Amino acid sequence: LARGLYRRIREFSGKPIRAVIYTHGHLDHAAFHALPFEHEHVERGYPRTQVIAHENLPARLDRYKATAGYNMYINDRQFQVKGPADRYSRLRYPDTTFSTRMSLTVGSEDFELIHAKGETDDGTIIWSPRRKFLWSGDLWIWNVPNCGNPQKVQRYPMEWSA
Repeated sequence: LARGLYRRIREFSGKPIRAVIYTHGHLDHAAFHALPFEHEHVERGYPRTQVIAHENLPARLDRYKATAGYNMYINDRQFQVKGPADRYSRLRYPDTTFSTRMSLTVGSEDFELIHAKGETDDGTIIWSPRRKFLWSGDLWIWNVPNCGNPQKVQRYPMEWSA
């Protein structure tokens, strides 16, 4: 996923990737995404990509490392796809975390990062005031609220209903 995103971004620009924001701690949204950029940044002498996430996310990555065998088994069963055996050894932790809200300016773009519980307890909504665009991560999928599935723990329906 990260490499495909990297290639698409490079179709538009060769500039450094200054920041990556994890919308939540599941590995399809976090942990590996900055790696292709960082390899290129070292080669080109660019500054390191800054990774930003909610403050609960590092503890999730720690749990994934501690329970790597179980996580590989349950995710392979749920998604019926064998992931790389070293997937938990390549986790990219955030450089900056926030609690409730954070304002961020990258170049000429302003963003508001807002914590929300949904699929995980470390969810982040990203709002661009100028463009009036919202990135919801997996807080909005084919069903709302995204509060669980038979394979995993129930999520936060009470917070969604408030």
